Amino acid sequence: MDLSLQYLSHFINRIYHFHIPTIQGLVSFNEQITVQCQLSPFVSDFDEGLKKIHSQKGSKLWDSLYRSCEEISKFKEKVKGLKNAVSRIIVISCGCDDNSQIKVEEIVKELINNKIVVDSIIFGDE
Repeated sequence: MDLSLQYLSHFINRIYHFHIPTIQGLVSFNEQITVQCQLSPFVSDFDEGLKKIHSQKGSKLWDSLYRSCEEISKFKEKVKGLKNAVSRIIVISCGCDDNSQIKVEEIVKELINNKIVVDSIIFGDE
């Protein structure tokens, strides 16, 4: 988990140093889904959110993707000029889902309808 957090921190800082305009947020998930950093252009907000993440059991992966999709959609409606911006969710996970309420088919439809790209980095012992 520490390596994943270092990767995210380094990734966001590289984006900042290359002056790539972005808005990022951070959602952690296990048995609970928590918005650690609201969508924001500030790298410092993201870094503070990373400090709050701790590895725990359980992984409501599909529910987390749905929540992230909702957050992005609400933000794009609220902030003018972002309607055509590329939206992306980067998932770092073991790839397993434990007891999500939403079905994978439903989240795929939501992501496609909202034109959100999902990139994933899978880690684990298997």
